Amino acid sequence: EYDMVLIPMAGSQKALDSLTSSALAEHQNARGETFLMKLPSEEIRNVPGNETLALAAQSKRFDGAFEELCVWYVALSRAKRALYVLSPESKKLDAGKCPNFPQLLKAGLEKMPEFSEESPEDTLLTLGDPAWYEKFQPRPAETFRDLRPRTISIPPRAPSLKKSSPSDSAHHVLRGDQAFLPNNATALGSEIHALFESIEWLPASLPDAASPEARDLMLPCLEHPSIQELFCRPPGHFTLWREQCFDLVLGGEWISGCFDRVVIFRDTQGRAISADLIDFKTDQGGRGKLIANYRPQMETYRLSLSRILHLPEEMIRMILIHLRSSDPVVEV
Repeated sequence: EYDMVLIPMAGSQKALDSLTSSALAEHQNARGETFLMKLPSEEIRNVPGNETLALAAQSKRFDGAFEELCVWYVALSRAKRALYVLSPESKKLDAGKCPNFPQLLKAGLEKMPEFSEESPEDTLLTLGDPAWYEKFQPRPAETFRDLRPRTISIPPRAPSLKKSSPSDSAHHVLRGDQAFLPNNATALGSEIHALFESIEWLPASLPDAASPEARDLMLPCLEHPSIQELFCRPPGHFTLWREQCFDLVLGGEWISGCFDRVVIFRDTQGRAISADLIDFKTDQGGRGKLIANYRPQMETYRLSLSRILHLPEEMIRMILIHLRSSDPVVEV
């Protein structure tokens, strides 16, 4: 494949069958059982009774030597005209030990009758015509061609979408003395959402695992007439979503969020005609502050729901359920 190939060999070469104790080995024992393991050290493998491990190591050495020879074969067989192998003087072969590749190569070449040592340096061994390059006729130079590509214009890469979560836009306040309670405001809010998600329609009971703090908020809220009406199974055709995650692109922005609860009212053909968008809040404070904090989030949710359902925004009610209020249903 190449007119000339040069192969420099490192000064230190391992034996072809070198094996480290950490090598993974797959071996089949005399009963035909296959196992895969890290081989233990040679001291352990040579203990009487561990013949299976010794055979596994021997098989691994044989495979390693064969693979090493394949690599050298590929390297040495690429040259069309000249091959130069540069190596330090190799040590003599030890009887009973596997050679490294420079030892094996030199021992093999020295047995060839056509191999000569005509150079004054006894380290230079040649086979064939060392002056091959004097007879070498290079290919005529090709006439110059302008290989530069034509000028092309590449449109600028479209900007990456910016991901935003509407719930992150709301203003949250967590008092320091509440942050380290066993059930702080964040954990309590997550539990409240999980409890509401478990409720399809009223009447319903809270699970026994609900915390006392969650029960103190949930039970009065669920008994309120406005909640009873909101969570009453509606007549006609409808669809209920609970903790429904969504992603969509609005105005070049990636909106990612989760609807706490959505009731979609449909006509007899199954088309959405209106919807209630409901979000649960455990914040401290009054209704005015709650609406001011969460109106941007709810408006983004309403716009997203409008696009998903192909429903005009004015047909979607935005409702906050404020668990700490005496009148928990707050329309935004």
